[in-house]
Amino acid sequence: MIEQTLIPVEEVGTIAALQPWPSDGPPVLREDSSMWPLSPSQIDPEDDYELDPDEVYTQQHSAPRTAPLPPTIIQPSQSAWDPDWADCGLAPIVRSLYAEKNIKKMYDWQFSCLSNERMLEGRNLIVALPTSAGKTLVAEMITMRCVMVRKKKAIIILPFVSIVVEKVNQLAEFGRRLHFNVEGYYGGQGSFPLSHSTDVAICTIEKGHSLINQMIEEKRFCKEVGLIVIDELHMLDEEERGFNLELLLTKALFEGRNDTIQILGMSATIPNVIKIAQWLQADCYNNLDFRPVPLSEMVKVQNTLYNASGQTIRTVQDYKCKQASELYPLCMEVVSKPDQSVLVFCSSRADTVNTADTLAKCLPPETMKYKEQEKVMLLQKLKYANSGGSDSTLTRTIPMGIAYHNASLTVDEREIIEEGYSNRIINILTCTTTLAAGVNLPARRVILKNLFTGREKLKGRTYRQMCGRAGRAGIDDYGESILISRKDQQKVAYELMNAPLEEVRSSLYNSSCKKCFKRLILDSLGGHYANTRQGIYDFVSCTLYAFQSPMEEIHPEIERNLSYLLDNGFVETFWEDVNGIQVERLRTTLLGNATFQSTFSPEKEASLIDSELRRAQELLVLSDSLHLCYLITPMYNLFPVQDWDLYLSIYNSLPPIRKKIASAVGVTEDYLYNQTVCSKPDSLSDSRHKDNLSLRIAVRFYFALALSDLIEEVPIFQLSKKYKIERGNLQKLQESAQAFGSQMQNFCKVMDYWALAEVISTYCKRINVGTKMELVPLTEIAGVKRARARALWNGGFRTVRQIALATPEELMKAVRAGPYAGEGISKMIIRSAKELLEKKARELREQAEELLPTGGTQEGAGNGFL
Repeated sequence: MIEQTLIPVEEVGTIAALQPWPSDGPPVLREDSSMWPLSPSQIDPEDDYELDPDEVYTQQHSAPRTAPLPPTIIQPSQSAWDPDWADCGLAPIVRSLYAEKNIKKMYDWQFSCLSNERMLEGRNLIVALPTSAGKTLVAEMITMRCVMVRKKKAIIILPFVSIVVEKVNQLAEFGRRLHFNVEGYYGGQGSFPLSHSTDVAICTIEKGHSLINQMIEEKRFCKEVGLIVIDELHMLDEEERGFNLELLLTKALFEGRNDTIQILGMSATIPNVIKIAQWLQADCYNNLDFRPVPLSEMVKVQNTLYNASGQTIRTVQDYKCKQASELYPLCMEVVSKPDQSVLVFCSSRADTVNTADTLAKCLPPETMKYKEQEKVMLLQKLKYANSGGSDSTLTRTIPMGIAYHNASLTVDEREIIEEGYSNRIINILTCTTTLAAGVNLPARRVILKNLFTGREKLKGRTYRQMCGRAGRAGIDDYGESILISRKDQQKVAYELMNAPLEEVRSSLYNSSCKKCFKRLILDSLGGHYANTRQGIYDFVSCTLYAFQSPMEEIHPEIERNLSYLLDNGFVETFWEDVNGIQVERLRTTLLGNATFQSTFSPEKEASLIDSELRRAQELLVLSDSLHLCYLITPMYNLFPVQDWDLYLSIYNSLPPIRKKIASAVGVTEDYLYNQTVCSKPDSLSDSRHKDNLSLRIAVRFYFALALSDLIEEVPIFQLSKKYKIERGNLQKLQESAQAFGSQMQNFCKVMDYWALAEVISTYCKRINVGTKMELVPLTEIAGVKRARARALWNGGFRTVRQIALATPEELMKAVRAGPYAGEGISKMIIRSAKELLEKKARELREQAEELLPTGGTQEGAGNGFL
């Protein structure tokens, strides 16, 4: 038997050249973790390692990352306004389009960034300025330069669906005038793979990550993409989304090592911007004190206003409104003037509702006469969007010019309220802290009702984001923020106002995110960035976590998680011949690749899902939608069941086929009865029930029942009452089920469960829009949601083509859709239908071009093939 020689992979070329093989065969090369005592940063670049030509793959995809150079700090010009316009090489029409929006000059910092030679050459750029400082214009100009000058695609990553929708609408207007195509990727929107005719893809973090994964898999990423824009870059330190964002940027850095892909990051609350810029190999513009509109920050204690230094400013007039003595005078000082508005940030959803109701009772009756007809129309829109249902609180408050805004409302309700606020029909908006990072809703005055959000004290970053909503350029001359504090909390209030921002750190520092290391390793292997341990180390060395931590501390973490993946069948070893030497490699198994492609957690979900799908192939009930709805209802992060007695009552009223489905998935009447009589907690987050599979199945089935009613077009108000689930939570369930279903679909495709993949795909489309299958094609038209799609269908418009060929008069006559029946709305629907048909035609042409031969003799021509 030959004695096997163990050789580190870097030394393959050298040793193979210097040492003769044994007479009866080549030595076996096996990589072992004990042979990697050095981190990539410790490897001497002057060491003369030879590499066999067959190792080019490993060299290209596992080259140790060199230490990033310090970023260049972009300096602004000296003048407050520069008379020139930094056109970035774009046509003069771009400046004209901005002039139509009343943007005729750039701030000096905008001019400095957009005229910077390094940026124009493709250098990465990080911009750290407060909210309302003008970052959007810079991002739009660089995006249009990428598309129109560099002839590359741009991917814009935004944190929330509402912001994605807003940005799609804004950039689509530029696209129509400048002839480039914009597509949104959120929820069930966005076509995979990315169409060759799409120039700008605007995505949520999760959708953007999936899109980039697919483009890398198709080897299109570096060839076609020229720019990635990341808004709210500070979200890197959030747990789940922060990890996805970090992984996305790591891949962009790894793939774009030759500076072919430019990264633009933006944030209003990132104090360690120099370090983040160094990680991203970017230049930066950093001025967190810049504001085009002056902001006055104050704290109110009893009836006195103080500045951030504790100096008295003035006494607030007492309007003698006992119910809202703290808020009422602060609001009346602003809204008593025409077209001025106030944002009131509250600590909880319930508090937003109560505060809006209380303030409405305090306002004088004559307030109802201001924009009275517009308020009536706003309430009609809300009622129509909810299929006739009305929110009792909003019905009382909107006539007084007040509304609340929180996640308990549906997306449609929030959009209508945002529109009313932007048009100053609503002058006082009570909201939760999530609005601070949401859509663009500025105010003359921002009021923070207390120092807490829920039970936690406000953080400096959240405080800054809320204050940033006060005063917007072109709208207000100044902005004010007022933090209301009790006398005994006054010191804490000053500390919050003057507190430095928290540094942004990798989400992998969070203990709950340590499990993400398994996904990180799977991505390195499944994405073909690595096929050895050293390759994994090199990929991980590109992460923010590795930039902020010594690699020596990360190696044990990698080894622990890699061992788990090997032991549980997600990763396997194999042997590869390199010049006659057997080299041990790593790769994902079929299950590992399915987990990678679907982005499921290997530790929490993947194995459970695989076993469930195997059972479903034998027991799936297709005569009722409930079983498919159950399969695509998320396994984790569901809301607790509020009323088990109600659940048991609903179960007992189910028809036999649905009880059969309940039995097939593991829900029994006995279990539900026990839940009603036992005083057990019903929250899936309760530590005593983390591993209670029966509870998880029961809760999941309950929400599957709600989803099955939703896709049969049961009005959401009825569903909310029937299942005791808030309207906003129902829509959140709808969104998470659609996302989970898309993951399931990808998982099924890799595992070769094609029949399941097809039916899951159909139900994902239905759940995304909450309709029967017949309406799904109509809901692809921009601006056409469930209620409007049903009105169009009932009016005789059954296809997108019929709508595209209709006149506005025909549409208005047939639909009669209440407040949505105007000529402007009809024209918008017709235009959107035409754009959708044009998009589908482009995609079909692309598919045809891929099928047709590109040169030479066309075999089969004239024989019926072409």
